Amino acid sequence: MASASLALPCTELVDSAAAIREVVLRQAAQYALAQAQQGNDRQKYTAAAALYERYLREFANSDSAQAANALLAEALFNTGDYVRAGTEYSRAAYAYPKDSTGAFAEQAGRNAIVAFDSALAKNPRDVTAQDSLFATVDRFVARFPNSPVARTAPPRLPRGAQPQSRHSPRARSHSSRSHSPSP
Repeated sequence: MASASLALPCTELVDSAAAIREVVLRQAAQYALAQAQQGNDRQKYTAAAALYERYLREFANSDSAQAANALLAEALFNTGDYVRAGTEYSRAAYAYPKDSTGAFAEQAGRNAIVAFDSALAKNPRDVTAQDSLFATVDRFVARFPNSPVARTAPPRLPRGAQPQSRHSPRARSHSSRSHSPSP
């Protein structure tokens, strides 16, 4: 009987400790990102990204996970890791069922497009980034058809068609402007 009465308080303590750990890790990541932004310091962005990755590993189902995913993407973008940033922005836009069609998800989807486009600007021969950009634009248009971005996106290609080189005149007329994504 004594062990049963001890189990309840221990469970409550473990739950309380986990909740405190979640808050502390989230705040540490936020602080690290703020410090990186303040000094525009690539190493600090890398440290912030590592904290957000850890947070998402440990608290993937938290209410803050989608925002943490977008902030991870922002940190990665500012380290110059545009492909990973695009992947994480896409995850923030589409992987969270609570908000996969709202304004936050739409912004994350736009940021994914910018990140993959930035990856191509950095390395125009990166086929993976190019494929990711086309897939991300298609997914964005399908999810947010009334967005101004969706209305200006190039038309979808028929299955099996090869996309034009991003340096062709038609592709240049449809390319997005290179600018930092909005958090």
